Amino acid sequence: MIRNISYLMLVLIILLFNCCTKRNARIVEVNFSKEMLDVSDQFSEIEFLPVETVDENLVRDITKVLFVDSTYIIFSGLPDNMVAAHDINGRFVRKFGGIGRGPGEHVALTSISIDHNINVYDRGKREIKSFTKQGNFIMSLKNVGYFSQFEMIKKTLILFDSNERMGEFQRINLDKKLNVFDISDKIHPKLVFSDIDKKVSRQNYMHFSLPSLELNDSLYYWTFPGKSISALDISTLEKKVLVNFDLGDKSITDDILDKPWKDVKGLMTEIYKNNLFYLEKFYSLKRNVYCFRCKDSFIGIEDNTNNEMTCYNKLQLFENKKIPPIKLKYKISMVGSIGNDRIVFAWEASDFIDYFKNAKALLSPEEWYQIQIKYPNLEKTLQITTPESNEILMISKLK
Repeated sequence: MIRNISYLMLVLIILLFNCCTKRNARIVEVNFSKEMLDVSDQFSEIEFLPVETVDENLVRDITKVLFVDSTYIIFSGLPDNMVAAHDINGRFVRKFGGIGRGPGEHVALTSISIDHNINVYDRGKREIKSFTKQGNFIMSLKNVGYFSQFEMIKKTLILFDSNERMGEFQRINLDKKLNVFDISDKIHPKLVFSDIDKKVSRQNYMHFSLPSLELNDSLYYWTFPGKSISALDISTLEKKVLVNFDLGDKSITDDILDKPWKDVKGLMTEIYKNNLFYLEKFYSLKRNVYCFRCKDSFIGIEDNTNNEMTCYNKLQLFENKKIPPIKLKYKISMVGSIGNDRIVFAWEASDFIDYFKNAKALLSPEEWYQIQIKYPNLEKTLQITTPESNEILMISKLK
C-alpha cells in the first residue's frame, strides 16, 4: 500500500513538472499573410542612412549591423571580408584588419561579436581575432577549429556549430551544437555548458548554416528549422525554452529533414516547392521581432497581448497608397537591432533608387514635399546614391 502511494506521488510530481514546463514555454501560433504590414502601425520613425562608398569600404552584402559607442559597425562576410566602422551619418571611419594571412588579416570571415572589443571569426585561418574599437589588432585565439557562429563576452566564449561533422575547438571535436567555454585560461579553456544533440542521419546537409544566436540579457538560440527558441542565462547557465512556434501546415517536419538528401539544394527545393517556412532571424527587443523565410522573407512583430502573430512579406512604407509596398527579399532584409527598440534593414542601392524614382513619379510635387518633411535625409540620400553605392540602412524605431 505504501509502495503504491509512493508510486502515485511520483507520477503526480512528474505530471506537475511537465505541466509547469509546458506553461513556461509559450506557444505562438504563426500565420503568414500576403497582405501588407503598414509601418505606421508598428514604427514611430524611420531613418534612411547611406553607408559611405569609398575604395577601401566596398560592401556588396551587409550581413550584420551593430551599434557601439555612437558608431555603426558594418559586417560583411565572404566574399567581402569587411568589418568597418561608420559614424552616425554613415561616413566611413575605419576598417578592422584586411584581406591576407598576416597578423590581424582575414581569409574567410563568417561571424562577429562585440564586447569591449571587436571580435571576428576567420574560418579560413581557424582563429578568432580581437581588435580595439579604435581599430588596433590585439590578439588571436588560434586553433579554434570550425563552427558557424560565436559570441565572446570577456571570459566566456559561445560556439554554435551547425555543421554535423566538422565542429571543432582547440583540436577537440564538439559533441553538441551549442558549447559554452570559460576562456579565463586561453591555453586550457573549460567547457561549462553544452546543448542540442547532433543527428547523424542529417549529415548530408551539414554545410547548411543559418543565423542561430542572438545575445541580449540572455543568449537566445535555435536550430534549423527553428521550431523553438531557447534562452540561456549566461551568469547562471540555466536554460529554458522561451517559445515554441506553431506553423501549422507551413512547418518543416522531421520526416522531410531526415530524407537522404544528397545536398542542401535538394532539401531547399523541397521546402520551396511545398511553401514551408523556417526561422531565419530573431531580435529580442521591447517587442520580439521574427523573420521567417521560404521563397520570400516574412516579418512578424509580437504585440505582447496574445500568443498569435501574423507575418507579412510586404511593407507599406508610406501612408499614401499610390506608392506600392516594398517586397521583403534578398534586396532588402533585416540585418541587426539597436538598443531596445530599433530594427535595421539593409537595402540594395539600385533597388532603393528604383523604388523612390517610381514613387516620385506617382506623386504630385506637394505630395513628394510632404514625404521629404517626414524623412528629412531621404532626398539627400537619393542624390548621393548610385547603383554602385553600398547598401542603404533603413533604421526603424518600434512604437
